Amino acid sequence: MMKDTTVLISGYSRPAAYYQGYPHPWTIMSDKPNTRKMSYGSTDQRAVISKVEHMRTQTDEVKGLLTQNIEKVIQRGDRLDQLEDRADKLMHDSGRFHSGARRLKSKLWWQNTKLWIILIIIVLVILLIVGASIAIPLGLKYGKKS
Repeated sequence: MMKDTTVLISGYSRPAAYYQGYPHPWTIMSDKPNTRKMSYGSTDQRAVISKVEHMRTQTDEVKGLLTQNIEKVIQRGDRLDQLEDRADKLMHDSGRFHSGARRLKSKLWWQNTKLWIILIIIVLVILLIVGASIAIPLGLKYGKKS
């Protein structure tokens, strides 16, 4: 009966039952002869091979995920570069729009001012004409008698 203890190997803590079926790492490097005999095609060898194949498939999956993530990061970088270019162009265009809007505002202000000046002159001329048309008959009526 195996005692359920915790085994520390290279910084990982796992129960002893996890390592069942694996030789202890120090017994492999010892001078003692291996008591287990492993023949070609034995169940132990097939289990090790299947574990290695399982690890290879997991490694390939991780490698595929990393490749996809790297491609996504590169695409994101490209999109960020495009976005930065569009932002620079938008900033330049907004400056041009601002200066054009200022010129248009000034032009329209002068146009409006000229219109008011012309309107005031026309009103003054009309008042002068009306005033003169009223003053002339009054001047003749109340003027010097001959």
